Amino acid sequence: MRKLFRAAMAVVLAAVFAVCFVAPLAAAEKPAKVERPTVPAGEKIAPGKCLIRGTAINAAEVPLPAQSVRLRNLNTSAIEQVTTTDQAGVFSFVALPEIPYIVEVVDQPGRVVAVGDVVIGRAGEVSGGFVMVPAAIPAYANAFKSTAGAVLAAFGGTGLAALTPEAPPLSPER
Repeated sequence: MRKLFRAAMAVVLAAVFAVCFVAPLAAAEKPAKVERPTVPAGEKIAPGKCLIRGTAINAAEVPLPAQSVRLRNLNTSAIEQVTTTDQAGVFSFVALPEIPYIVEVVDQPGRVVAVGDVVIGRAGEVSGGFVMVPAAIPAYANAFKSTAGAVLAAFGGTGLAALTPEAPPLSPER
C-alpha cells in the first residue's frame, strides 16, 4: 500500500512541477502583447471621471467581438454598466475615479465566464487591460451564478492535498 501511495505521490508531484515551473518558463518565452490603454480619437474623458478601457480575449489571445461585458463596483457589488465589445474585442466604460472595479465577461444567459483584474482609475486618466476568457470553463462553474462563484470555480482545479499516513499526530491526545 505504501509503495502504491508513494508512486501516486511521485506522479502528482511531477505534474505539479510541470505546471508550476515548466509551463511558466515556456509562457515566459513568448513576448507580452500588453499595450497601455489610450483614449480613442475624438473621445474625451468627462471632468471628474475616468475611462476604463480594455480588450476581451480568449486563451489563444484572439480578441472576442460582440462579447457582453459588465462593470462591477467592488464597494457596492453592483453592476454599474453593461456593454458589448467591438470587432476588435475592445470595450470601454466611463466611471467614477478612486473606486475599485472589475470587468466581467458574461455569456448569453448572463453567467460570468471571466473576471478581469481590479481596476482603480484616477480622474482624467485611462485604466484597463485584458480580460482573458479561459479555453474551458469547469462544468461546475454553472452551479454558481455570481462573480465569487466563477472565481471559486476557476481556482477549484488548482488545489493539491497530500496526506501521509505515517505523519505524527497533530495533537498529543491522538
